[in-house]
Amino acid sequence: MALHLARVVLENAEDRNQEIRIDLVLDGNNVRPGLEYFGLWQDKHEDVRCPFVMDPNGAVDFGTGYDGEDRYYETNIATLELTIGQQVGWRNENLEQSFRITGITQLV
Repeated sequence: MALHLARVVLENAEDRNQEIRIDLVLDGNNVRPGLEYFGLWQDKHEDVRCPFVMDPNGAVDFGTGYDGEDRYYETNIATLELTIGQQVGWRNENLEQSFRITGITQLV
């Protein structure tokens, strides 16, 4: 299958105001392994946007502007076959959330 760049949109299963957008290289419906990816976490109700980097292992880093538990998260998005409605885990030491894929848009 051909590789393509896609923007994947996820919505928090418990708080629809929280959204994650991440640009991924897809090989079919799977994330191309071994790459770093860039994304944005957003609370639409509070009008807060936080960019992040996801390393090849699925570890998310919000950068040096965040301390302790708010800086690092883990996700399983890189191990899933991505389809609309797919549940994606998002967690850190003290918090575990589930996001649902609501959109996959091919960019190029």
